[in-house]
Amino acid sequence: MTTVRSSSGPSHSTPTITITPPVRQVKVLPWIRETVQADKATETTKSTDIRHGDMRATETAQPSDIGKQSSLRHDFMRATETAKPLNDPEGIASTPHSKSVIYEDATHRETGSQDDIRQQLACGICHALLRDARVLPCLHTYCRRCIEDIILHRQSVRAHCPSCNREIPLDSYCTAKELPRDAVAIALQDELALRDGGVMICDVCDESEPESRAVCRCRECALYLCGIHEEGHKRDKHMKDHALLSTENLRSVSIKELYRPTFCEFHPSEKLMLFCDTCNKNLCRNCALQDPHRGHQCHFVNEAFSRVHPRLSNLLLETKQLYARVEDALPVIESMMTRVDRAANTARHDLDASIDEQIRALETRREYLRERVEAVRVMRNMSLGVQRENMRRARDRLRDSCRVARTVLDQADPVYLLPIKDVIANRLRDLMNESYEFYPREDHQLLYTADESDITSAIQDYGHLETGYACHVTSSAEGEGLHTAQTKREAAFTVTARHRDGRTFSCKDTDLQIEITNPRGDRIEAGITEKQQGRYHVTYTPTLVGQYQIAVNIRSFPVSGSPFTINVPYKARDYSQLDIPQLTFGTSGSNSGQFKSVRGITVDLTNRIIVSDRDNARVQVFDASGNFLFQFGRKGGAAREFKCGPCDVAVDSAGRVIACDWSGDGVLVFDSRGNFVSRLRPFEEGDGLGQFCRLAVDHHDRVLVSDYHNRKVHVFARDDGSQVTCYTAVTDEGDGLLNAPSGITVNSKGEVIVALANSGVLQVLDSDMNLIRQFAINEKGTNGNLFTTDALACDASDNILAIDSYNDYILVLGQDGSVLARCAMGNLNSPCGIAVDAMGRVVISDASENVKIF
Repeated sequence: MTTVRSSSGPSHSTPTITITPPVRQVKVLPWIRETVQADKATETTKSTDIRHGDMRATETAQPSDIGKQSSLRHDFMRATETAKPLNDPEGIASTPHSKSVIYEDATHRETGSQDDIRQQLACGICHALLRDARVLPCLHTYCRRCIEDIILHRQSVRAHCPSCNREIPLDSYCTAKELPRDAVAIALQDELALRDGGVMICDVCDESEPESRAVCRCRECALYLCGIHEEGHKRDKHMKDHALLSTENLRSVSIKELYRPTFCEFHPSEKLMLFCDTCNKNLCRNCALQDPHRGHQCHFVNEAFSRVHPRLSNLLLETKQLYARVEDALPVIESMMTRVDRAANTARHDLDASIDEQIRALETRREYLRERVEAVRVMRNMSLGVQRENMRRARDRLRDSCRVARTVLDQADPVYLLPIKDVIANRLRDLMNESYEFYPREDHQLLYTADESDITSAIQDYGHLETGYACHVTSSAEGEGLHTAQTKREAAFTVTARHRDGRTFSCKDTDLQIEITNPRGDRIEAGITEKQQGRYHVTYTPTLVGQYQIAVNIRSFPVSGSPFTINVPYKARDYSQLDIPQLTFGTSGSNSGQFKSVRGITVDLTNRIIVSDRDNARVQVFDASGNFLFQFGRKGGAAREFKCGPCDVAVDSAGRVIACDWSGDGVLVFDSRGNFVSRLRPFEEGDGLGQFCRLAVDHHDRVLVSDYHNRKVHVFARDDGSQVTCYTAVTDEGDGLLNAPSGITVNSKGEVIVALANSGVLQVLDSDMNLIRQFAINEKGTNGNLFTTDALACDASDNILAIDSYNDYILVLGQDGSVLARCAMGNLNSPCGIAVDAMGRVVISDASENVKIF
C-alpha cells in the first residue's frame, strides 16, 4: 500500500511522502504488455529496408519475428478492433488539417453519433482509426506509426505537423514513442466498440489462457472481465466490494468510466499513482523508491492535478478570449474587403462617366487610370486576403488548442494530463505570444476626382486617384498626457498620422477621432490642433479623480496601444477627511478571495491589488474594484513554494511580483501572470534563517528585504541584467541601523525609508544605502504604548503613511517626520499592510481578513 507521512520537526521542514513497497502483485494487462514489447522490439530491431515508413529488419530478423513485431505495434487496441473492424467512412479526413487531437464535445456521450466518433478517431494522415494515438506538441493527434513515417520521410532536419506545419521536436522515428498517448482517444475507441455491440476481450486472461469475451468492467480496477474472472473478482476479499458494470450498462456511462489504467513502463504491474515535481513525470510506487527519483518531491496524482488545473484553466480562458478576438476580426476584415470593392466600383463608375465625355482625347488616359484602380484593388485585396488567411489559420489553431485544453482539463484522466501539462501550457503560451492583426491592414479609401475645366490642355494630367489614407497600423500616439494627469490641469499628447508606407500624412477632420471618458463614464471634450503635416496636438483637462480611458482612432480603428488608461490621483489629499473605507472586500477562509492571516499588500502599475495570504501560502490578485482575478503559490519545500507563507509583496517596473517568505528561506519572483520565475536566497556565511517581514523595490529594480531576525537589510541587485547578487546594505551593529528593521518603502526621490522595530524611529537612506536623516515618531498610540511602525508607504507627495498592528489607525507624516494626520480611527483592526495606488487611494489589510480602500 502507499502511505503519506509528514515528518515532524521545525516549521520550515518539508512534508515528505513515504512509499511502502507493494506486497501483492497485479497481473499485467495484455494491451500494456504488448505495447511495451512493441516499444522494445522497435528499439532493438535494426533497419535496412524502409517501405511505407515501416522499419523492417530484413537481414537480422526472422520472418516470424517480423510479423510478430508488426502485430505487436498495433495490438494494444485489440479489444475494440476484435469486436468489429471499423473502416473510415467515406468523406472522412479529406485533408490532414481537418483532424484535430480531441473534439471538445467528444466526452459528452449524448452529443455524438457513432459516425461522429469515427470522424473524431480518424487519423488525419492514414484516414483510418487511430492506432497507438500520440499527441504532438501542437495538440494534434495521429497514429504513432504515421508520425514515424513523417519523421522518416522528412525533407529537412525536423519534421512538421501536417495540420498546422508546426515543427515536431523529434529527430528519430524511435523517439515517437516518447510522445504522450491520447487517453481520450483510447477511451473513445472503447466507447465505439461498445456502441457497435462488439466483443470486448477480458483484460485479465493472459497469454496462457484463451481470450474470453468480457461481460463486465470493474470501476475501481478499470479492467474488463470475463465470466470466470468476474466470479473471482467477487470472491476476492480485497475486491468483493468493487462495482462491476455489465457491458450493456457501459454503453450509457460517462466516457471517464472507460479510461484505461496507466501502468509503469519499468514495473508493468504498478499503476502510475505519483507525480514527481522534480522530474515532471508520473511514477509508480517502486520508481519513487529508486534512483533517480529517491528524495524528490512526489505527490499523489490527484493532488498534483488539483494544483495544475487552476493555472491551466486561467491560461485556457485567456487563450479562448484571444480566439474570440481573432474570430471577431475576420468579419471586420471581410467587410473591409467588401468596402474596398465597393469604393473601387464607385471610383470606376465616376471615372467612366467623366472620361466618356472626352472619349476621343482621354481614351489612353482612361485606360491608364483604370489600370491604376485595378492595381490598387488587387494590391489591397491581396494584402487583405493574406491577412484573412492568416487570421483563419490563427483562428483554427486557437480553436483546436482551446478545445483540446478544455477537454483535457474537464474530462481527461489526471494521469494522462500531467505528463502533457507543460505541452499544453507551452502551446497555449505560444499562441498567446503570437502577434495578430485584429484590424484590416488596408482601407477602402479610393476616390476618383477630375477638373473638367480646360480639359483639352490638361488632357495628360486629367484625373487622379486618391489612394492615400492615414493608416491606424502605422499611426501612433505618445506624450505625457497618455500616462499621467492631474485634476484641473491641462494634459496633452501628440498623435502622428502616417500613411501605410510610414510617411506622415494629413488626415481629414473626420479621420482622427479622440474619445476621452472620465470615471463616471461621461465623455469630456478634447482639443485637436494640427501643428504640422500629420502631427496633431491633443489636450484635455481632467476634473475628477479616478481612471480615465483615452481612445485614439484613425478611420474608426485604434492606433497601437489604444485605448489608453490614465489614473488621475488626488492632487493633495486631505487625510483629515480619510475616515470610512470606500470599499471593503475579503473574508476569512481558504477559497478564492478569502484570507487566512492576510499580511503585506501592494498595487501594481495597472492598479491591480496584490495581497499576501500567509497561512494559505499564496498570493491573491484583485482588480482596482476588489474583484478576484487569480491566485498563485502554494506551501512546500520546492523552489517555487513557500515554506511558511508570504509575509509581504512588491512589484518591479516590469510587473514582476516579488514575495518574501516569512521563514527567511528566500524571496520568490513571479511574472505578472503568477508564473514562477526564480528564487532569491540571501544567505551569507554565518547567517542562519532570517525572518523576512517586509520588502520593497527601488527605482533601479533592486529588491530590498528587511530581515528582522538577523537585523539586516538585504539588497538583491542585477549587475548585468541577468545575474542577481545579494549583499547586506546596513545592519544594527554600528553600520547604520539603530535596531532591527521592520517596515521599508521607497519614495519618489529614490530614498529608502526604514522603520526600526520597537523604537519608533524612521531612518531615511540614499540609493547607496547611506544614512541621510532619521527622526523619532514619539507617538503614543491608542493603547498608551509607543507607536512602532510595522509597515510603510509613500504617496505622490512623498508623505509617509505608517501603521502599527497594535494601533488601529493610520499615521501620516511629512518628509521631516512631522505628524500631518491621524486617520481611519476605529475603522481598522490590527492593520498589517498598507499601499497607495495610482489614484492616491490608501489600501489597507488588517486582522479582520479584510482589504479596505480609503
